[in-house]
Amino acid sequence: RAETALGASEQRFRDFARASSDWFFETDAQLRFSYFSERFQDVTGLAPEDLLGKQRREVAAPGAVATEPEKWRQHNEDLSQRRPYRDFQYALLGPAGQRLHISVSAVPAFDPSGAFLGYRGTGTDVTELHQAREALQHMAHYDALTDIPNRRYFEATLESTLARAARYQHRGAVIFIDLDRFKHVNDTHGHLAGDALLRNVATHLATRLRKTDFLARIGGDEFALLCECVDRDDNPLQLASELIARVLEAAAQSY
Repeated sequence: RAETALGASEQRFRDFARASSDWFFETDAQLRFSYFSERFQDVTGLAPEDLLGKQRREVAAPGAVATEPEKWRQHNEDLSQRRPYRDFQYALLGPAGQRLHISVSAVPAFDPSGAFLGYRGTGTDVTELHQAREALQHMAHYDALTDIPNRRYFEATLESTLARAARYQHRGAVIFIDLDRFKHVNDTHGHLAGDALLRNVATHLATRLRKTDFLARIGGDEFALLCECVDRDDNPLQLASELIARVLEAAAQSY
């Protein structure tokens, strides 16, 4: 009866594993992956044998750890303290080199004597959710027409830039760019032509930027450029003249 009950329990687990949209995994006491259910390869396209014997940070996508050091530090602390963890998200590289975002939850396993055996847990693919979140984040901070930062993003960046400038005694510059007679363009040539002009202006202005400069569209026909760490030899007026020339080039190419 015990063998029958054990067999039924194992079959029940296999049925759950096959029916689940998630996969199951195990690690050993050194936190190296030791098992993946079949569902892992079905979802990710990755062969389990390519990950077995490796730790999570070894299989994470390049840059995944470096870009979120605090999150990984907290995760490593949970692991070292043998604490359960839930919904830890990180990126893997799929078989075609694409980034897959997964969420994992697990509990520590111990033998009857209390010795740590590793972790047992589940994983799920959250790539679509991650992409939707990124798209919403992009929409909140970037202008839909020109795809450069919007007013909200500019104001937040300006605030942090002013704080750094005050702390480190840096000089900077803010250049405001307003397109004169833009309404005449819309009235004469139509809004599609006006939209094309705005996109062209944004592209031409962006070609003049340094890595530390920040360009944004802050209104209908208004742009702003934030220049951080302006050297003593830099002349914001000269830069403004160059930007005006870029705007004129954009206008000339648009008509």
